[in-house]
Amino acid sequence: MRERSPRFAVESWRLANGLRVVAQVDPGTPLIASMTCYDAGSRRDPAARSGLAHLCEHLVFQGPRGGAGGGFPARIADVGGSAQAYTLPDRLCFSAVFPRRELAAVLAVEAERMVRPLRPGDDGPVDVQRRVLLEELRERSQSRSRAAAYEQIHRQLFPPDHPYHRPPAGEPDGIRAVTREDVEAFVAAHVSPRNAVLVLVGDLSVPETVGLVRDAFEALPAGPAPVTEAAPGEGPAPGPRQLSVTAAVPQAHAYVAWTVPGFGREGWYLASLLMRGLAVGRSSALARELVERAGLAQEVHAHLVTLRDASTLVFAASAARGVDGRRLEQGLLAAVDQLLSRGLSTAELSRARRKALSDHWGVAQSYEWRADLCASLACYLGAPERLEGEARRYEAPDEDAVATFARELRRQPARATLSLVPLAEAA
Repeated sequence: MRERSPRFAVESWRLANGLRVVAQVDPGTPLIASMTCYDAGSRRDPAARSGLAHLCEHLVFQGPRGGAGGGFPARIADVGGSAQAYTLPDRLCFSAVFPRRELAAVLAVEAERMVRPLRPGDDGPVDVQRRVLLEELRERSQSRSRAAAYEQIHRQLFPPDHPYHRPPAGEPDGIRAVTREDVEAFVAAHVSPRNAVLVLVGDLSVPETVGLVRDAFEALPAGPAPVTEAAPGEGPAPGPRQLSVTAAVPQAHAYVAWTVPGFGREGWYLASLLMRGLAVGRSSALARELVERAGLAQEVHAHLVTLRDASTLVFAASAARGVDGRRLEQGLLAAVDQLLSRGLSTAELSRARRKALSDHWGVAQSYEWRADLCASLACYLGAPERLEGEARRYEAPDEDAVATFARELRRQPARATLSLVPLAEAA
């Protein structure tokens, strides 16, 4: 029988100036998704400048204004593409989706972003984007309770000197303290070929792509050596950490969370399966316990916050009518403790695998999301070629492995518990 060709074969190479390039060919649609990532996330923020990376992301995304071609997003839009940018704890990312025939034009934008991302000496754009970021934080605190809750959870799980303690979006005082000189120094230190990974997914010809990438990037200066990072803190003191916060929510919410291994490690897949097996969906074990049997919750959910060095596994519930925050929190803790003590049944593990594979293939169908997954593998593990075999990693763990992981998580002394209490209940 003829051996099946790889579905997501990846080719990668490095230019002389240090730029790492990853190409994944899929001719299904005449589109290309690009993802350029810099090792310059919020973990690089100085303690008194929380939000510096996020502010730099906004400015570098727009690029110098006033040129004949407009800002970087406008230039990509002009060729029929769309552009986005975001800040994570471990990287800054600039993405685009565009017609395949416009690859050279988009590579020219990304190359210019590396060498001329800002207009030196111009305070105006810094002031504008500072106001934008502060407004984003204000809106998040008022209308995005889940995002705000996860920020509180990370503050509990990681000590103040750990790069994951501060939110990637920044903090108001830190954003206000950022100066133009801070921005220029940060960008000069981190936005360069030596500190970047370029991922291209879609209707590519590899020989043509190699030539276009060389034309756009090979002559660029490498930039400074990567910044040496101090070792993060040892972690929180042993013992659970509990916080109750008054919030503008219609009913109480409760969260319990632990740190688990970083993306791509064995424990990350175990946590992913455990999360899906216990708490994803209206028929999950946690929903049956809290919603159907105890009547304490109207909804449960779980999430794995994926980071490079340590991820966060969160179980959460929103209160049923008439249930206060304290009862909900106690019920969530008791239910999760019980479920972790037993692990996953055969049926639950099978369901979790199917859900994980469904989610994985759903992501893989999108060029943009596939580029992001490939960039994560390249940036966090240095192994973009793992894209081809990622699905199989959800199939490897057996019941014993998941049960052992669950019991170890249950015994882990440091956990974070958070309750969001409605204003009316607090009064």
